[in-house]
Amino acid sequence: MLRRADYKEDLNLTGNVKVNTEPFSFCGAKITPVRLEIAFPGGETTPIGRKELGILSYLNEHQGEVITRKALIHSVWGQHADVKSRSLDQYVVKVRELFKKKGLDLADFRTVHGIGYIFDPKKVSTKGT
Repeated sequence: MLRRADYKEDLNLTGNVKVNTEPFSFCGAKITPVRLEIAFPGGETTPIGRKELGILSYLNEHQGEVITRKALIHSVWGQHADVKSRSLDQYVVKVRELFKKKGLDLADFRTVHGIGYIFDPKKVSTKGT
């Protein structure tokens, strides 16, 4: 019974940041937040950490928008977190390496130099990248 009571808080990244529970697609992979996993084409699944999940989830929820590093840090670690943008960049590198290792194209997930990142699968924005 205690495990069931804690379930509501399982997808909270921080005390005030919660990840959406609905599965979503990201650059050809299916992210399943409630299972903390990524399913790749061909049926292989890989576990994903909460921070990586938070990054992918936030980018997915803001498709076509340039997301500043600061906004992404606040969304994943919380507004008062003392996290440097280089730490965020390391998590992004980890995610990109995983997708590349599985042979997926990351053209829709781009760095906006000097600002942050954009996930733009609908090709809404082509500026600043």
